[in-house]
Amino acid sequence: DHRDLPSFPTRRSSDLMRLGPYGWRVRLNPGLAEFVQSLCRMVDEFQERAAKDRVVSPEAALFPFAIYGYQNEQGEVILQPRFQQAECFSEGLAAVMVHNRWGYIDRSGKLKIPARYISVTAFREGRAWVCDIDEEFDRHWSLIDEHGAHLTPFEFRSVESFHDGLAAARVKKLWGFVDRSGKWAIKPAYSEVDDFSGGICQVLHPRKGTIWIQPDGRQVPDIRT
Repeated sequence: DHRDLPSFPTRRSSDLMRLGPYGWRVRLNPGLAEFVQSLCRMVDEFQERAAKDRVVSPEAALFPFAIYGYQNEQGEVILQPRFQQAECFSEGLAAVMVHNRWGYIDRSGKLKIPARYISVTAFREGRAWVCDIDEEFDRHWSLIDEHGAHLTPFEFRSVESFHDGLAAARVKKLWGFVDRSGKWAIKPAYSEVDDFSGGICQVLHPRKGTIWIQPDGRQVPDIRT
């Protein structure tokens, strides 16, 4: 009787039990069992969608597309797939692509900030960057708040997210830092910059080389690399 045969752990998520000389039985522990159930649901959903495929002539042109939605940790679909692309939620909003443009939804799936931008960043410290192109197809970035209001024109060529209340932004060839209102806290003067952390930031000055600066732009004394 195989019930009298010992089992031995192969992984934390399952055990193998000998059924005799010709086979084995896998006993799934709860964690892996839930994963398998989730996988089965995904397979069933795939088959249900496949059953809705339409028959077309062999000459018909077909083009691939992908749609995204959101699910919880248990694999349950919360927001139905309807987005071309989708990013993770940050500060209650998630960037999504609709009709080839980016906007932001809230956790109910409602489009809180219209999809009108060619690129966006995640919200951080209540602010995000959105991008559009000019007539020469050059990218320019603008700062928005959580309601979608623009705090700056589309005047920045490159941007970074906020850290310690400041975000790096580049105009022409030099980087500076803006505050949450979109105003220059440190005017553009650096060839390269890092993010602020702990009240200091490493930057590359065209003449001074690599230095550390404070949020008011003053150089930190006695710190060099």
